[in-house]
Amino acid sequence: MKARLWLILLPLPLLLLSACGGGSDSPDYAARQLDLDLPQCQSFTAADSHGGFHGDGLLQMELVFSPKNGETVAEEISSQPNGRWNAFPMDQQMADYLWNSGAGMAGWPVPEEGWWYLLDRQTDGEGSMFDRPSHNYTFACYDSDTNTLYYLELDT
Repeated sequence: MKARLWLILLPLPLLLLSACGGGSDSPDYAARQLDLDLPQCQSFTAADSHGGFHGDGLLQMELVFSPKNGETVAEEISSQPNGRWNAFPMDQQMADYLWNSGAGMAGWPVPEEGWWYLLDRQTDGEGSMFDRPSHNYTFACYDSDTNTLYYLELDT
């Protein structure tokens, strides 16, 4: 009986330690996904509806930085390799899709100054992302006027 109890209790510390890591609703998660070294944020909000059928859902995060740390974020983003981050403004079709089509950015302002990032994670990758029946992408934008990083993962 003691041997069985030992086998049951042995994994418990490992489970507790794994729960302490930055989950998908932490600023560290966004930093890892975007391959950025982000400073401490002043405020952070997150909402995640993943966990449905096949993990479909929407993860949204908003990280607000102090003016000093916001400068650090801007420097970090602008030093990334070409093609990862693009300066605003974005083309109108992309802006309409992200902010006006229910793709997840509704309610967040369209930055006038800053950068945006888009990673299409669709496995079949066929056709334009605007015309697919399902969407799997990561989108982020940094508003340099408000020192705010918006992060989104959409899986349908």
